[in-house]
Amino acid sequence: MAIVATLIGITLIGLYSWSIDIYQEAIANCGLSPILKICDRAAIDSLMIISGILAVIVNGIIATKAPSFVP
Repeated sequence: MAIVATLIGITLIGLYSWSIDIYQEAIANCGLSPILKICDRAAIDSLMIISGILAVIVNGIIATKAPSFVP
């Protein structure tokens, strides 16, 4: 289960990194178009990348420790 959750974390990192890469130039001029809320989107994508990294770390630790919990 922890391995599947780690794969989900890796998917989060990949998807949101790709998303930020696509509209990188729009982020530089995000103040010009407040209607699109590009600045907010960049912040949310960054938080999702951090969440993916934490999911990978925590579930990686759980996956390595899990065999020691089974009698």
